[in-house]
Amino acid sequence: FSKEVFHQMFWLHMTCPLGILFYLAAGQGKLLASTSIWPPHNTMDVFWIMVPLLVYVNIALFVIYKEQFVADNISATEIIFLPLVALIIHRSMIALKYSGLSHVEYQRWRNAPVRKAKQWG
Repeated sequence: FSKEVFHQMFWLHMTCPLGILFYLAAGQGKLLASTSIWPPHNTMDVFWIMVPLLVYVNIALFVIYKEQFVADNISATEIIFLPLVALIIHRSMIALKYSGLSHVEYQRWRNAPVRKAKQWG
């Protein structure tokens, strides 16, 4: 188990799609391509990239329209905490998948051609 890989993959997947620009600017384009984050190749890739953004939009909408949500008996648990916990658990499992690779396996995956890395991922 690699804590470094876990943290890298967790934050990579939690910051999508907003973090894509930062990873590209940091020269991590191959990492994004190998994990099917960027560029997206089909609608499923786009969906999984956008999931964190949907959770963050939920939070922003709750903060902006809190009075309306409260008036309709919709709690922060439903709008913020459940989606956020589900997202954190899901993205942790993705990070765990990559961090569970041995150092040799991880390096082989990182250095593989993007097409092959996607098949392994």
